[in-house]
Amino acid sequence: MPYNRRPRRPAKDPKPIAAGLWFTLTAMLGLPLWWFRLPAMPMLLLAAFIAGLTAHYPTPARKSDDPDPHRLRAYQRWKDILAGLAPNKDWTRVWRTSYWLWPMLGAITSLNSATWWVWASNIACAWWFGQGIQHHIDRRTDRRHPCTGVSITAFWKNAPTTERIVCATLTGATLLAYGILTYLDMAPAGLTALTPIVFLLSIRLMDGKRQLSGWREQVRWQSLIDTWVGDDDGLMAKNWKNAYITSVDTYGDKDDPLTVLRIRVPMGYQAVLKGGKDAIRTHAFSEGMHYVQLLGAKARKKGADTFAPDIVRLVLAKDESAIPDITTRKAGAKTAGIVADLAYAQLGDLFRKTPPIVTAKDVSDNDDAAAWLLTFTCCPTGADMTQIGRDWLANDPDPGTLMGLPVFRDLYDGFHLAADPSTPLSDKGNKMKDPSGQPIRPANRVTRAEHFGDYIATCRRWKDEQDTWLSVTGDKTQPPDPLFDEERERDCDGYTLTTLPFLYNPPFTLDDYAKHDLSPFNTAAAFIGVCDDGVASNGLQRMQRVIASNTAPTRLDELNGSQSHIRLYAKALAYAALLREIPAKGHVDIESVSQEGKSEPVWRIQLKLGNGVTARDMRRKAPNIKAAMGVNVMYWEWVSADETVIWAMRRRLTAPKDASVFKRRSTQQRLIPLALSDAWGMAGVTDDTGQTPAVTKIGALPNNPDVLGVEFTVPGGVSIDRPKANIGKFLTAAAYPYGRITNAYGSTYYMVLASSSPFPTKADANWDLALSCKPQMFPIGVDDLTNPVYWDTRTTPHLLVCGKTGSGKSSTCQIIIAEALLKGDGVIIIDPSKGANDFIQWAKPKALAFVGLYELRETEAVITWVREEMAERVRLYSRYGVGNIKDLDPAIVPEDEREHLRPLTIMFDEFNSYLQETGKTIQNPGRDIQITNDNAEISARNASIARTMSALSKIIVQGRSAGIRVVFGAQRLTMDDMKRYDGNAFFRSLGRLLLGADSPMGVFSMGNVSEANRMQSTLKDSDGAIPVGRGMYESMQNTITAIQTWWSGGQEDLTQLVADVQAPPPIDYAKYMPKAAEQFTQLDAQDVQELLSTDLPATPDEASDNIVEDDDF
Repeated sequence: MPYNRRPRRPAKDPKPIAAGLWFTLTAMLGLPLWWFRLPAMPMLLLAAFIAGLTAHYPTPARKSDDPDPHRLRAYQRWKDILAGLAPNKDWTRVWRTSYWLWPMLGAITSLNSATWWVWASNIACAWWFGQGIQHHIDRRTDRRHPCTGVSITAFWKNAPTTERIVCATLTGATLLAYGILTYLDMAPAGLTALTPIVFLLSIRLMDGKRQLSGWREQVRWQSLIDTWVGDDDGLMAKNWKNAYITSVDTYGDKDDPLTVLRIRVPMGYQAVLKGGKDAIRTHAFSEGMHYVQLLGAKARKKGADTFAPDIVRLVLAKDESAIPDITTRKAGAKTAGIVADLAYAQLGDLFRKTPPIVTAKDVSDNDDAAAWLLTFTCCPTGADMTQIGRDWLANDPDPGTLMGLPVFRDLYDGFHLAADPSTPLSDKGNKMKDPSGQPIRPANRVTRAEHFGDYIATCRRWKDEQDTWLSVTGDKTQPPDPLFDEERERDCDGYTLTTLPFLYNPPFTLDDYAKHDLSPFNTAAAFIGVCDDGVASNGLQRMQRVIASNTAPTRLDELNGSQSHIRLYAKALAYAALLREIPAKGHVDIESVSQEGKSEPVWRIQLKLGNGVTARDMRRKAPNIKAAMGVNVMYWEWVSADETVIWAMRRRLTAPKDASVFKRRSTQQRLIPLALSDAWGMAGVTDDTGQTPAVTKIGALPNNPDVLGVEFTVPGGVSIDRPKANIGKFLTAAAYPYGRITNAYGSTYYMVLASSSPFPTKADANWDLALSCKPQMFPIGVDDLTNPVYWDTRTTPHLLVCGKTGSGKSSTCQIIIAEALLKGDGVIIIDPSKGANDFIQWAKPKALAFVGLYELRETEAVITWVREEMAERVRLYSRYGVGNIKDLDPAIVPEDEREHLRPLTIMFDEFNSYLQETGKTIQNPGRDIQITNDNAEISARNASIARTMSALSKIIVQGRSAGIRVVFGAQRLTMDDMKRYDGNAFFRSLGRLLLGADSPMGVFSMGNVSEANRMQSTLKDSDGAIPVGRGMYESMQNTITAIQTWWSGGQEDLTQLVADVQAPPPIDYAKYMPKAAEQFTQLDAQDVQELLSTDLPATPDEASDNIVEDDDF
């Protein structure tokens, strides 16, 4: 039978020599060195290095198994020792007792040697070896929480006095014994280290338990948290996995403490908070902790406190009774901060918002009573300061219930203050000062008082004011904000006036506050009222509250004095009286109050009315207002429809003898002459009381003595538009054939009047003026005062010149083109309807292109060329980063591109006739060749005009920045003519010059038609006709100006004028020429026979070669 061999067992890897064995063997080499009085500690240090380097991780046989615990601990021990031998932060902890014990042990090992270098080697290596051993000892209990050791400095600062005395006694006794032995020459050299060893060991023995109690608590709680996480299979196991306690703090009674664990949670604070307290409550209850709360934690980032995203504070206690009392200062700011955290967290649970982190600061100026300044670090996704102050503090219970102190909210949500209102405050917590102690003065401060206590007192008063206002006005009216820093109390003649300004926000008005009974602010006052005080620098409205003591006069004719507080009191009295009598929904403002009398009260009160109230409405209430103000005589002076002046006095003071009562005699002279007022009255321009416009100035114009300049002021109740609408009636009544309003503002307007039209019958062109103007300014005529009228292409880049035959339209167009040539502009002239006969002789040779009669295809080609030129110019100035071609410096533009910088003026004459070239095709059921050709011609022409209009629309809308301006000449062109081409924007982008007597309806803007009709009627000369060249100019800003356009002088004069203008090379627009319309013809019998006799091509390619293009086919 075959021989069966046993299978060979796989060879096992040889086990490495244990690190402990390496350490023992190496360390034993130090014994002979010590015996021969050589340094032994270096061998011990070397043994530690060798053991650390030779330690191997105990890898289990199967990867699924855990390593052997005993071997794992041994591995960690040697690696910890090796890590401690490397430089680390523990090397700098000189305050630890262990830091000095190890070098002292090195000194002990040197007892048998008197050589200094042996001592130095043993001490240095012992210290080094001790750093590694201590590094391992610190992590032996809990590797995540290394022991912090026993501190020498903490012992001397915090240990009981008795322990420090004992330590000093033992150390002194040891030192004394060593001194005696040394004196008797009985002390070995190594006993020098005995005294510090006794000192260090006594500190460890007496204070070690106290100092390490915090660390032990941290380890204990970490173990407990790990147990809870390990035993849990729900949210805690998920959200609290790998939780790491960074600190443990206890507050309150030692027997019943409030424990705060600061824990780093990898899943993040939000995940823990979302899981809620229930995830941990069950485990906490098992440990007797029935109070559980989760809090956020702060982190310092870029010098500011922020909400730490991965840290949570877990608060545990037996019950709420463990929460410390913070109503006294002895509780401390740290305890007050954690209690405040719990108070706001309780509200956070109620409102389901992440609570803020609270920092408390002691700001009490009392030895016992507490005052805590609370500042907040809010979670980005949690409640903000406004929500906390507005909603949380209004809740019942509020945070102050748990803290045991009422909480005051800063007016600007900068902080909260937990303190009894009677507790005095120090200035060390002043939030209105910067770290250097300098006051911060934001614009919205309720007071500029620098002391913190003064600021809080003012804020509390502010809240009281707000509550009183709410009780007076109701919750629908926002209370005004008092400006306490400006409050004044003044002693008058037997009474006291207290004034306090307020700010309030629109849409609330002064009436919303003044119409209520204000006596709750001071029930003993004789008068409490408010009045307007202008507008604050921040745009808010100001008002003044005036409180007069019970001995103050309440009648205006008994109140005398010109001081500011007296005037303010008079203003408040007057406003209260007016408000009682003003019609419903009306509004009145007192703009000024002044004392005009010397020996008697004479009050001048200027009113501004609103919401439909007029001076007449108030005048009807004069008896009631007079009684309410407490005056016997009252005069009303109308200033405008919504403005009037009240003169209030004790008796009538209109006689000449009463002039001495006034401070100024001119006060009695308020009437002015009514030179032309009757004319306006006849024109129907009066207010509701019949008052008419009054003349304030009149005189002949310096440059034209035949023209009068008159200044009018309209009375109250009359709009400034009424004189404009009735100026024709006024001119008739005043026997002035010509007149217009040249300027108007507020309640004042100016007129020029003349017995005949002041325009010149003919105005010759002023070419010197045209040459001296800016390139964008085109003078085209004069106004009624002989001042030049300009076509300003900066604001009105394109122009429409309308006028029937003989109105001067052609001459005006010639003026514009001549000025363009003189300015060096490129000129294009287009008139396919009538051939541009007015430009052939002088402008055609100087033009870039000239499109004449019936050249419709050329019209499209030239306009297309202009559109492409506009696009090229846009690309050019965009390339250099400017927004307009005129802003380009020619020096930086290549010479071959500078032609694009030249302004381009296009004259499109008889534009309305061009648009009328469109036609309609007719039915052709019989397939008549002539009708077919006509229809083809009409379709081609319509398409060409449509394409031209499309290109023109782009040029009109976009050409301004490219330096392209277009002038259209037309018999008449309206918006309706442009509808079929969607030319609304096109037409609105044109300035309009209408010459002659043609109707402005449809040409001018609708809002200007009425004024244009009136103005046109004044343009007629003595014979009743409008002279040639006279008309109206409307800019794109909708301003209308009457104009007498310049006379060009005719083509011969223009030829001489532009003789020196260099003729430019014509533009090449051939590539933009549209194809001509297809034309068809009829074949006769011979043509058919020839076609039939023609050999057909063998292939399609041959057929295509036989096709002959013929435009006539």
